[in-house]
This record gives sequence, C-alpha cells and structure tokens, in this order.
Amino acid sequence: MIRRKMTVSQSLWPFMSSLAYLLTYTIASGQDCLAPAPCECPINRDTKTTIFDCASQGLTKFPLFTNQSKYLPVRAILLGGNKLRFLDEEDFYPFRKTPLLALNFSNNQLFETNLAGSVFRYVRENLTSLDLSRNRFDLETLPWPFLSKLSSLRQLILKGNFQTITGSPRIQANAFQGLNFLEKLDISGCSIQSLDSRAFSGLGQLKHLNLAANTFRYVPEEALGILNNLKALSLADNFLLGISRDAFQNLVSLEELDLSNNWLQHVNAFSVGCFAGVNQTLKRFFVRHCHISYLPPSVLSPLGELQLLDLSENNIEWLEPGLFMPLKNLRELRLGGNRLGITTGQFIGLESCLKYLDISKLELTKMPMDSLKNLTKLEKIDASFNAFTEIDNITLQGLDVREVRLAGMQIASVAPDAFTTFTTHQGNVVLDLNGNLINETTWVDPVIFERVDLRENPLHCDCSLHAQLSELSKITKKALILGHCKSPLEFKGVEINDRFMQRAENCRSDTISSASVRFCSHSWLLLNILQGFFFLLFYLEKYKQCFESRELWRPFLLSTHKRQSQDLQRMRQSISPNHTTRKYFISPINLKTMFSNMLTLSVSVMVAVCIGLSSADDNCPASLPCTCKDDTDLVTGNPIYVIDCDKRNLTSVPVFTRYTGKAIDKIILSNNRIKNISETAFSAFDGKVKGLDFSYNILERIHVNAFRPFRESLNFLDLQDNSFDLSTLPWEFLTVVPKVTELDIQGSYKYANKMLPANAFLNLPNLKKLILSRSYLTSVHPDAFNGSTNLEKINLYGNSLTDVPVEALRGLKKLKDFDIDANDIKSIPARAFETLDSLEELTLSRLDLYELDAIHPDAFIGIGDSLKRLSFYSSYLSVLPHRAFSPLKALTELDITFNDITEFPPNAFSALVNLKTLEISGNPLNFTTDMFLGLEDRLETIIMRSLIGYTNSLPLESLKTLKKLKWIDASKNGWTHLTRETIAGLDVERLTLLWMDINHVAPDAFDDMKTYRGSLSIELDTNNLSDTSWIDSVIFQQVDLRGNPIHCTCHLYREISRGHPRMSVDGECATPEAYQGLILKSGFLKKARENCGPMPVDNCRGPFYTASGRQNSLCFGPLTVLALFLAALSFSLNQ
Repeated sequence: MIRRKMTVSQSLWPFMSSLAYLLTYTIASGQDCLAPAPCECPINRDTKTTIFDCASQGLTKFPLFTNQSKYLPVRAILLGGNKLRFLDEEDFYPFRKTPLLALNFSNNQLFETNLAGSVFRYVRENLTSLDLSRNRFDLETLPWPFLSKLSSLRQLILKGNFQTITGSPRIQANAFQGLNFLEKLDISGCSIQSLDSRAFSGLGQLKHLNLAANTFRYVPEEALGILNNLKALSLADNFLLGISRDAFQNLVSLEELDLSNNWLQHVNAFSVGCFAGVNQTLKRFFVRHCHISYLPPSVLSPLGELQLLDLSENNIEWLEPGLFMPLKNLRELRLGGNRLGITTGQFIGLESCLKYLDISKLELTKMPMDSLKNLTKLEKIDASFNAFTEIDNITLQGLDVREVRLAGMQIASVAPDAFTTFTTHQGNVVLDLNGNLINETTWVDPVIFERVDLRENPLHCDCSLHAQLSELSKITKKALILGHCKSPLEFKGVEINDRFMQRAENCRSDTISSASVRFCSHSWLLLNILQGFFFLLFYLEKYKQCFESRELWRPFLLSTHKRQSQDLQRMRQSISPNHTTRKYFISPINLKTMFSNMLTLSVSVMVAVCIGLSSADDNCPASLPCTCKDDTDLVTGNPIYVIDCDKRNLTSVPVFTRYTGKAIDKIILSNNRIKNISETAFSAFDGKVKGLDFSYNILERIHVNAFRPFRESLNFLDLQDNSFDLSTLPWEFLTVVPKVTELDIQGSYKYANKMLPANAFLNLPNLKKLILSRSYLTSVHPDAFNGSTNLEKINLYGNSLTDVPVEALRGLKKLKDFDIDANDIKSIPARAFETLDSLEELTLSRLDLYELDAIHPDAFIGIGDSLKRLSFYSSYLSVLPHRAFSPLKALTELDITFNDITEFPPNAFSALVNLKTLEISGNPLNFTTDMFLGLEDRLETIIMRSLIGYTNSLPLESLKTLKKLKWIDASKNGWTHLTRETIAGLDVERLTLLWMDINHVAPDAFDDMKTYRGSLSIELDTNNLSDTSWIDSVIFQQVDLRGNPIHCTCHLYREISRGHPRMSVDGECATPEAYQGLILKSGFLKKARENCGPMPVDNCRGPFYTASGRQNSLCFGPLTVLALFLAALSFSLNQ
C-alpha cells in the first residue's frame, strides 16, 4: 500500500476540528445550566427537577443565583466541602417562587450564631432535607431559631458536629421544636453523652434515629419513650455496657435495632425483659462485635418475629440447645467469627425457616452436614475462611442450596462429582472459591453452575482452558468462570474471560500474522535453494568445456524450465566456440557476484512478500481523514473491523476506493454535517458492510438506491438525531435493505405532533430492534408494525403518547423489550400487553400515574410467565400497584424508585416468587419489619439510594428479614460515618455507599458480615475518607476508595501486601506528600516497601487470623510441616 506523508496542516486539522466541535458543544450545552460558576448541573434522571452542584469549590460565600421562578423546581443545591461561614436570607431570594427541596451544607465552617432566624425564609415552605453535618454547631445550644421555622422539614442531618462541645455534652429539652413532620434525624458522631427526657418532644412522626458513634453508656429510654412511630434505632459504636429492663418499652413500632460495637460482654448484660415492647415488631437485630461470650435463652425467646439475627464476630464458644426454637420466622443467622463448634441439633427450630447461614471463620475442617441436613429451606451458606483443603464427593453430600461460599482457604482440588446433590437449583448454583489453591477447571459443569468464582487462585491457562471457555461461551453469554491466570508467565495476571481469550493466539487456528512469519521464514530457505540451483545451471552452461556430458542436462532443463528454454538457447549461442578452458570452474569474482546477486534477490523477494502480507489488511478504502481500525463492539464485546469517520466535520459521504477485502462490521459517519446521501455514495463496496452509523447529522434525503450495494449484508442502520419526518414512513431507501435487523431513527423531531403511520416498516421483515425515542409521536397507528412480526425490542421513550398503543402491539409475539418511558400516559388499561407472551422487559417509567387506580389490576395479564424486569421509575406512584403483580410469576427485577410510596401493603410481594432485585430509592417509605414479607428467601439485591428520613443509617430491621440479600446500595444518603451500628446485622457480599460524606469507618463496622468474609466488596467512591486503619485483608476482597483524600500509611501497605493477593484496594494517596498521587496497588506499594520495609515472612498469616489481626489458636504453617513429616516417617517405616 502506498503511504502518503502528511503535512503539518493535514495532521492538525482533525485535532482542530474536534477541538472546535468540543468548544461548540460545551457552549451550547452550558446554556441549559442556570448555576453560576463554578457550580455545575450534573446529569439528573429526573427531568422534572434540576440539581445545582457547587460542592468542593472552595467557596466562602453562597453563590449568586439568578431568578429561578420560570424554571424547573430545584431538587437540591449541593454546597458540601466549601468554606462557608455565613448565610443570609437574601442568598435564597432567587428561589422564592421555585420549590427548593434540599440543601447540603456538610463540611463547611457554619456556626449557629452566624445563621439568622429568618435565613431560610424564602425556601422554608418546600425545604424537606437539610444537611448541616460536620460544621461547627454546638448541639447543646439547641433549639436554634432558624430550624424551628422549617415546618416542612423531613430530614435533618447534624452528624459530626462536636468541635465546640465540652464537658458532658447533652441535648436539651425541646431541641427540635417546630419540626413536627421530621422523619429522619441523624445526630451521630457528636460525642453526645446524654439526652434530656424531652429532647425529642414534638417529633411524633420520627421514624429513623441515628445516635451512633456517641458516648452513651446506657440507653436513653426516657428520651426515646415518646417516639411511638420510630422504626429504626442505631446505638452502634457507643459505650453501652448493658441493656436495662424496659429499655425499649415504648418503641412499639421498632423494627430494626443496632447495638453493634458496644461492650456487652458481661453475662448479665441483657436484663430480663429488656426487649419488652418490641417483641412483636423487632425483625432485625444486630449485636455484632459486642464481645459477647454467652447468650442466655431469655434474650431471644421473646423475639418471635425476628427475621435476621447477627451474632458474628463475638466470642461465643457455646450456644444453649434449643436457643433458636422460639425464632420461627428467622430467615438469616450469622454466627461467623466466633469460637463456636457446630454440633448436631444446633439449629433445632430453624428447619423450616432458615435460608441463609453464616458459619465462616469457625476453624472448621469439614462441612457439619449432620447439623445442616435438616435445614430444608436453606438456600445459601457461607463457610469461608475455615480449614478445608479439598472438596471431594462427600464434602457437600446431602447439601442442596443455590449458593455456597468457600473462599479464603487452602482448597487445592475439587472432585467432578462433588455437586451431584445440587438438584433444586441446577443451572443456577453460584460457587465462590475465591482465594484458594485451585489450578484447573475441568470439573466445572454448566448444567449445574451459573457462576464459579475462582479469582485469586493459581489458575494454569493453557489451550485446554481456552477450549473449555470457548465451549462455555456457546452455552451462555455470561462469564461462567471468573478468575485470572497465574501461569504460564506470559499470561500472569490476565483475566481469563477477556484478555486470555484474546491473547491465546497459539490456541487458535493460524492467524495472518503467524502465517506471515512462517511463510517468510520458509520462503528464505526455499529462495536460497532455488536460486542456488539456477545459478549452478547457468554456470554449467557457460563453462561447458568443463563437462563433456553437458548435453545430459538439456532434457532436464527443458522439462522443468520450459519458460527459460529460449534464454538458455541464446546463452549457448553466445558462448564462443574457441572459448578456452579456465583454470577455475568458477572464479572468486564470479563466486562473489553470484552470492551477492542471490542474497539481494532473496532479501528483496522475502521483504516484498512479507510487506505484502503484513499490509494486506491495511487496504483501507477510506481516504483521510477517515481511518480503518480494529475495534470492540460496546454491546457484545466482540472484536469488529470498522471505518471510522466520526466527528470529521464532513458535509458529504467521503469518496471510497474499490474494496474487496474482509467484511466491514460498521462504517461510522456519525457527528458530521451530512445532509444528503447520493446513489453512488457506496458503489465502491461489494456487499461486505454489516452496519452503517449516520447518527447526529442533518440528513434530509437518502437516494432510493444509496444502500443497494449492501442489500445482502446490511444488518444495522443508525439514523438517529437527523431531520427525518416519521409521518412519511415507509421510506423507499429501506426497501433495498430487507435484511436490516436493527433500525434506530430516534430524535427525528423536525415535525412534531405526528402519528406513526400504518405499514411504517412493511419492507423490513427481519427487523428485530426498533428505536423511535424522542420523536414527538402523539399516537401509533394500529397497523404501524404490520409486516414486522419478528420485532423483539421497541423503544418509544420520550415521546408524547397519551395512551399505551395496545392495538399496535397485538401480533408481536416475539417482542421481548418494550419501553414507553417519559410519555404523557396517565393509566395502564386492563390486558394492555396480553398478546406479548414473550415480553421480558417492560419500562413504564416517568409516566403520570398519580391516580390511585392508574394501573388496572388486570394490566399485566398475559405476560406473567415471561416478564422479568418491570420499571416504574419516577411515575408519581403514591401506592404500590400490588394487585396488578399477581400474574408476574417470572419477575426478577422491580424498580419503583423516586415515587411517593410511603408503605407496602401486607404481602405486597407474595406473588413475585422469583424477584431477585428491588429498587426503592427516593421514596418516603415507612420501613416495617413485615414490609418485605414474601421476599425473605428470594431477594438478593436492594437499591435504596436517597432515602427520605435516613442519614447515616439503614432500615436494618427491615433488611434483616431478607436472608438471601447479597448486595445493598445505599448511596447518596448523606452519611458521614460508617460504624457497626450503621450496618449492624447485615451480612452481604457487596456494600455500595457512593457520593456521600463518610469521613470515618469504625474498625468493627463489618464485624457482622461473616458469610462473605474474605470476599466482601465495599464501594466508598467519592466520600471524605482519609483514615484506612479499618481495612483488614482478612475481611475484604475489594475496597474502592477512589475519590477520597486517602492518608497512606505503613498499616495500609501491610494490609494490602500481607499474603492476600486477592485483595484489591483502589484509590490514590492524597497525603503525606511523599505518597501524594500514587496509585495504591502500584506506585504506593513500591515506595512504601522502601519506607516501611518488606513484609515479614509469617507462616501463620492468612485466613487463620481474626479480623483484629490476632493470631488464632490454630497455626497452619507448623501443622502442615508436622503433618508432612509424620506422613514421610510413616511411609518409610511401612517400607
């Protein structure tokens, strides 16, 4: 291929055009943000409100906003992390006619004396959430005049205000007067020692109270006595020495109680009758890491409604027989991290209710099957960080659960028939063997497993593994086996499902590059042999006097080199008859010339062949500024070959040269200024293009034959955000590409208020995916989809539809995904989707479903056996449409975030027998212990961001009932610290706490999480954490601290390095200066090794250490050595 040398102007113009585009886009998009600099308007999924983000900008004064009366309501103004000391009522004057719902002033320098009583005068009618955490308020001076006037306030966060408190800090009487509708109060981390008996006077609606991380020595029962509606109470991380009789007597609605991280080690720490008053309501009880050594039966016997009990990380050595018998509703039991031995009959009374059991870190050498075999409802068990060394065919015999965790041990082998009894959940079994010694995967059976986690195992990546993964990829698109290569060296650290599969070229059929290398090397030898032979023949002919029998060569030459016969004849004639005999057969000069010519010719031919092979794939038909490149499909992850003309400022389709090379997966012409596509635009191609992307142009006209060269190959056509008129469908240019399966024409808004006409896609019989979003469609003709019976996905997001297009959908038997998000639909009629018996995903978000009967009870009849995902995000629901859920037996995911739902009716989810994921963020929910009734043994993921009334706490009592829960996302809840009480009793695999102001994590905060001990993932991105002393490599597999001002220490270095390579800590150092900017897992480790010294070798490190780092009684290293020695001795004696 001829390569052109680019001039400076040619090389710079793509950069300059891209820069101009970016500047234009920035200016244009910035016009929609009404926040003054340096504030921003972050992306907000709720299109009916706006958010102003002014956090961490170094502001000393409130930003100067313009009049907001003509604009959207303001969901929140974020001013955390600045240096504000004063606020004035005139600061909020621009919002006097626009609802302002939330203010965040966390991490500033505000004093109560610097805020006048009328400071919030212009916004007090609509302000529902106020965050004043980590400022300089003196809580002993409560009540404050500016607070007492916020009668609409629902959430108040005052955590971390302890700078001015001295002596014995105490909250005075009537401290929160005027806040009669307050539902969530957070005064954690304020060093409060006592409360006046009338401290919470007037807070009759309070539902969530966080008193964690203070200095209470006893339960303030008098102050709590008036909170009859309180549902969640956290007293975690205090100095409680005991729980007195009637401590919670008047908390008749309490569902969740967190007493974690206190000092309840005394045998009489729990007085008889201490839970009187809550015995009929308490569902979630957390006493994790409370140093308990003995638990009297009288403590648990009254708690018959308890669904989650967390006793993990205590010092319990023995449990009374029948201790759990009164707990007939217990779904989740966490016993990990104690000194407990599991005996037969240990779980009497839990046979028909227990679904989740944590027996991790108990130093078990085998699974206690005698105790487990009677737990017939058990679905998940965590036996991680024990002392297993293998899984043979009897280790798990009799066990039939959906998930088994055996992480952080010394398991080196797994028998192929180890899981034969796992029949109930066949095909859905999840096995976690993270952090063991397994190096092969031949035992993994896709008939049994849904996922096998082998990360941090010494996997040997060879062609047999490559072949196994290739076969598995044909069965399921999901990664069945997770892990990284340990050997050979070339693949060390490579993820097996991604980079290993791509890089293991030697396990595939020969590629062009490897063929080129072999061809070139073989060509070198062959060319030398052939040319040597030809030169020999030449000299034999030239020096015929040296061989009398030279005529013997002629038949051979004529038969094998016919094309050279005439040249040979002329050569003979040119030899003089009088030619005398030479002394040498070949002179040194001729010899030198011969080999020189031979070498030159060989090198020239070889280089030409190799260059030709290497550049064969570089035959790009596109001229500059377009390029040809190998890429990756963002949806499937598969490698693709594309012609990239994106953002090239083109006004027409570029001229392509004749192309007959390999198939092109996509021609990308998006983000240009192309207006027309001519008939000959793609005439250079010979039907090898699979996709065309013309998105974000100004297309108005496409010639009827423009796409004809792709008649047999084109599958994907993207025409979104152009200037088409959908009312003119069907379009003639689509008739020549009948094999199109994906068509995107969203954003065709040139002509508004139109109907999608009949037979719109009649000429596309193979169409499977159709995107019609943001096109101002007001209705859909009943015959709009005639001829497109193969449709699997229709997206009508962001139009102006007023009704569900019921008639148009009839007949689409293969439709799997239907989205009518963000339309003007006010009701869902009966049997709206009755004929869509293949429908799997239905999006009914951002509709106007505010009427109580907006969703008909029979709305989902006909799709109950297929529908898996249903979303009502921000649809103004005030009640849960639970009666309509009755047919939805297959539903696995339900999203009801950002609605106005306050409660779930009894048994609201009982019909959803397969529900795994529930999203309830942004609802003013009243959490009760029975609100998730029916989900206790099914729900695995719950998303509860931006909860109204919850700061620095979770509705633990409600969550404790969910025995199968693996992942909790409680981000954006305004937390400032994470203590044991905050998440007491929760035992999940993954905890997500993003975008908050967490500046402290208690060392024992995760003591209750035992099921996943050693593989726990905690995501704390974008908080305010600097201290990392709480990180324990025994507990965590992954800690995400990105976006935090991390103070890097030798302790952090040791925890990351101490014998647990599976552990990953993400983030970068902020302080001290020596480590500033260093990535934790790379630069920091390298430099800290110099400053902190190498890690000492300790045979007793590893999974046999407690959470606090103390060595357990069993030391694995010496015992192993001793066992090997005895085995060798026994063998020699037998010999």
